[in-house]
Amino acid sequence: MAQIKSQDELLDSFIDTAENLSETLDELLRVMGSQKEALVTSNIEQVEELTELHSQLSVTYHKQEEKFVNLLKNILDNGNEEIRVTGLTSIFPDSAKIIKTWRETLLEKTRLLQEKQKHIKDLLDFVMSRNSSMMKTIYSLHNEKNTHYSVTGHKESVVSGIKINQKA
Repeated sequence: MAQIKSQDELLDSFIDTAENLSETLDELLRVMGSQKEALVTSNIEQVEELTELHSQLSVTYHKQEEKFVNLLKNILDNGNEEIRVTGLTSIFPDSAKIIKTWRETLLEKTRLLQEKQKHIKDLLDFVMSRNSSMMKTIYSLHNEKNTHYSVTGHKESVVSGIKINQKA
């Protein structure tokens, strides 16, 4: 037999779920800030550690987000219509201010999360292009040092690990 929750219990469940989601978003934002610093300082060990933590927090966030959406579906129980937090104000008119505050808080933190994710992605793209460019430069310098002239007078590079008098 399904247990029917009172309006107060439903509202408390919404607030508890929103608080958990908000706390997880705060932790994700903190970790992403640390990831950015670790990338800038090229601290590979810290990047790996923070990436693992970020992955764990992302799983937690998605579980909490799913719980939040399911709770909204249960409270609103409006069939196939779009589920929105603002729909709660019609069910809990006395708590409209609290609902609006939680909605704005979660929207702002989600926006910040998207911003940080984009910034980290851009930073990683920059690091990758710089690394690629540096490797090309190193390879070119290595080739330049190991260039010799063949019997015909043409410039040839030596394949790494091959003696000059040995054919490649």
